[in-house]
Amino acid sequence: MKKLIAVAGILISLGALYLALKDIHFDEVAAAFGHLNWAWFALGWLPWLVAIGSKVFRWQLLYYPDQRQAPYPRLLAALLIGYLFNTVLPLR
Repeated sequence: MKKLIAVAGILISLGALYLALKDIHFDEVAAAFGHLNWAWFALGWLPWLVAIGSKVFRWQLLYYPDQRQAPYPRLLAALLIGYLFNTVLPLR
């Protein structure tokens, strides 16, 4: 039963991805990125970086008060990989 649910979730995700991308003209997207104002782009990333950084620091304080066990870069990688799989895979 779990395999059936997993296959159904993947098929639904692929169908939704097709519907979301079918009318996008990627040459126009590339042209729009060519006219990107990098200052505003960097300013938009700043809140994301602060949020991710504070979450990693929180994990470090909560679970590993001795920072030698889990350094900041290792916890950052674990958090970002977790976000990747949570976003890409529909099998939560």
